[in-house]
Amino acid sequence: MKQNNILNLILGIILFIVGIALLANPVGGMEVIILILGIIMIAYGVITIISNYSKRMENSGVFGAYTIPVIAAILGILLIIFRGPTAGIVLPLIIGIWMIVNGVITLISAPNSSMASKILAIITVILGIIVLICMAAGANFLGTLLGIFLIIFGIITVVQWFSGKK
Repeated sequence: MKQNNILNLILGIILFIVGIALLANPVGGMEVIILILGIIMIAYGVITIISNYSKRMENSGVFGAYTIPVIAAILGILLIIFRGPTAGIVLPLIIGIWMIVNGVITLISAPNSSMASKILAIITVILGIIVLICMAAGANFLGTLLGIFLIIFGIITVVQWFSGKK
C-alpha cells in the first residue's frame, strides 16, 4: 500500500511535467506519445506471447493467449511507422474515448471518493467529449488540451497523495 502511494506521487509529478512539455510543443509531444504508446504495445504483445507460451496456456485458447498480444504488437509497429499522420487522426479518437470511459468509470466505481477525484472525473469526461468533437483540429489542439489535462491531473494526484498522508 505504501509503495502504491509513492507510485501515485511519482505518477502525478511525471504527468505534470509531461503536461508542461506538451504545452511547450504540442505536435512534437503528440508524436513522442505515439512513439511511446507504440513501444508499450509492442512490449506488451511480445512479453504476453512469451509468458503465455512459457506457461503453456492451453485452457485460454489461441485467441486469448496469442491473438490479442499479436494484434497489440502489430498495432504498436503501425503506430511507430505512421506516428506523424497518426498523431493528428487516430490518437485524438483513442484519447477522447479513453478520457470519457475513464471519467465515467471513476464516477461510478467510487461514489464515496474525495471531491478532488469527482472533479477530476468530471473534467476528464468533459475534456474527452471536447477532444472527440474537435478531432479535426489535429495534434496541435489535442497536444495543448492534453497538456492542460495532464497538468490538472498531476496536480490533483499530488494533492490527493499529500491529503492521504495525514
